[in-house]
Amino acid sequence: MRKLPVGRAAPLIEAASPVLLDWPGGLHRWLATLGGGEPSGAGVRGAFGPQLRRMLASLKEAGFPFLHRELRDWLARWEGGRVKPWSPLYIDRPEGAPLTAADAAQGLGVSKGRIPRLVASALLPARTVRGGGRLFRMFQSTDIAALRARCAAAVTATEAARQLGVTPGQARRIVRAGLLEALRNPPGRTPGTYVEPSAVTEFGRRLDAACSGRASEGPSLADLAGRGHAALVGTLLAAARGKVELLALSKAPGAPTLARYAVPATLAAGATEATMTVREAARALAVHPRMIPALVGAGCLTVSASPGQTLTRRAVRAASVAAFPAVYATSGTLAAARGTSTRSLIRRLEAAGVRPVVAPDPRRGLSSVWRLADCP
Repeated sequence: MRKLPVGRAAPLIEAASPVLLDWPGGLHRWLATLGGGEPSGAGVRGAFGPQLRRMLASLKEAGFPFLHRELRDWLARWEGGRVKPWSPLYIDRPEGAPLTAADAAQGLGVSKGRIPRLVASALLPARTVRGGGRLFRMFQSTDIAALRARCAAAVTATEAARQLGVTPGQARRIVRAGLLEALRNPPGRTPGTYVEPSAVTEFGRRLDAACSGRASEGPSLADLAGRGHAALVGTLLAAARGKVELLALSKAPGAPTLARYAVPATLAAGATEATMTVREAARALAVHPRMIPALVGAGCLTVSASPGQTLTRRAVRAASVAAFPAVYATSGTLAAARGTSTRSLIRRLEAAGVRPVVAPDPRRGLSSVWRLADCP
């Protein structure tokens, strides 16, 4: 192979001289120019091209190990990718150097596929860098250590329930409602729902903000949860939205969180009344469960006075279900009592100008409901 003429080789040598003359700053600047910022490919070969390979091949003679050491040290802190362990340029990353997803997974004791989910849930901060057509996530060892500490300090749902003064099932309902932040299956712990101590403290702070400060000796929120028919979650949601004013209870400082607050007497009394689920009410009235929301919307049935109560719980007042047959009737029930067909009954009532309380809707499975006092 013919060598370059001196006229062409001299400028190249002059341009490369700062790499060694300004040691090691010149080398660092040269490496940053080649592979820093936005690398052109994935890994050392893609980012730096043939330059490093050629330089290493031409500097194999004795006297240049210092150059190889400096290259390895710089690449260990390189944020544009990762040097593979089998590469001659690889050394263990120093403390504080950016880590790859594989390093983060090893540090947390999880699979590499779990890392993107931890990043998406904002549990693990990451810095994204581009390497050619690929994106790399780089992590700080301090963030990994902080996540490990958070997961180790979190308590189980059972312990969180004890601190709140409710059952574990009620604690999980509070978590599902978004009132209490939880960690699900955190790294380093057995699968399950865990709650950080700071989340319990924040939950108590929000209850303090919803409390008027007026003293009360009535039942507490914890007592409300123990009665079974009360919608504790609905009451807490209403308190968080400012629709219910909590009252203060004179409890010991170590009392469970929900044992320190009470609800107004009207809500506490409404929590003790007999209620039914949607299916129980539908079975008692011999109608389809889809009819119950329509009957509640029309005022034929009433729900518990507890705020935020939904029809998916024991919300329908048993008293309104018991009173329904004496005030209302479906078309089928009314037609059977009068010995006629449903179609004839509806035509007769419409001719008399009687309007149903609940209009029929076959697509939704709703039949018409009439007020007995309106039927001639």
